[in-house]
Amino acid sequence: MITGINPFRRESRAATVAAILHDEPKPLRDLVPSVPFELERLVARCLRKNCERRLQSMADLAIALRDLKEESDSGQLAASTPTTAASKRKPVLVWDRL
Repeated sequence: MITGINPFRRESRAATVAAILHDEPKPLRDLVPSVPFELERLVARCLRKNCERRLQSMADLAIALRDLKEESDSGQLAASTPTTAASKRKPVLVWDRL
């Protein structure tokens, strides 16, 4: 929906299924350069082949998208690259907050 392009669409259903299972989609910002890095990272996480590394529920995705929207609405989120100051923050692991 962000790009208007199905990342796995191929010439047949069988080829599409094979692409879903085996191919990596193009990075989101290659198709829409203005997409914030944080959104690109979230979409990539949703499309990971390894199910253990994807978000575990739609509720988790909804929370992450709400957080991104709040950051965007407040002006804290901008189209950025991973080398901007916002992305240089130390990663916080979820289990560090438990």
